[in-house]
Amino acid sequence: MPINGQPFTVSTIRNDNLRRLRASAGNYTLLPEFRPVRFPHSTYVWRLLHHGFCHGICCFLAGNFVLYMAGVFNSFTSASLFIAMTVSPLLRRIFRQDPDPLDNFYIHGFLFEYSDADVDEVIFYYDVSCGDFRMPFAFYAIDTTDNSDTSSNLDFVQFIWINYERFNFAKYCLTFVRRDYFSLTELCLKYYRAESDGWRDSIHCGSCVTRFQNRLRPMT
Repeated sequence: MPINGQPFTVSTIRNDNLRRLRASAGNYTLLPEFRPVRFPHSTYVWRLLHHGFCHGICCFLAGNFVLYMAGVFNSFTSASLFIAMTVSPLLRRIFRQDPDPLDNFYIHGFLFEYSDADVDEVIFYYDVSCGDFRMPFAFYAIDTTDNSDTSSNLDFVQFIWINYERFNFAKYCLTFVRRDYFSLTELCLKYYRAESDGWRDSIHCGSCVTRFQNRLRPMT
């Protein structure tokens, strides 16, 4: 799925800048972060996100689950995973691109049970479970200009926030960045913007606004 008619231009600029800053100034960072709530479900979600990172998939987690972790919502019903598409057997399975797609399959101990899809928007819905953990997920497939990997995570977050979640006043996400060759860093990112006309943004027609609302419905 392209965003506003354009794919994600694969780049590593923000990740490279973060590495340079940390190399010269220790833990110094310009990235605004929030302190997440820790509870059993969050451990499973971090594990799932970590598995995606280990497979070299550029992705981040959003939706009302992340808003709950940030203390914005009092409850949650689902999570949304944005994925920059690349050549990967794992992504072919999730987005049902195999000749004989499976409705149920396991990934590192997590059971994925297919429930629905919005083919036009390339959003696939699964119930994901592991042990006593179970939660609905919406998987968003975002077109890219080239094969991406985890070094583009921060650039991918900014691309989605600017072009896809543009009407949200507060944006939150969970992702990973590689601190060095051996270790990963969890990032709980947030961004606020000043109030505007929101859905009445003059550059969008009524049907475009409706389409944006439908795209973001799994997020809220």
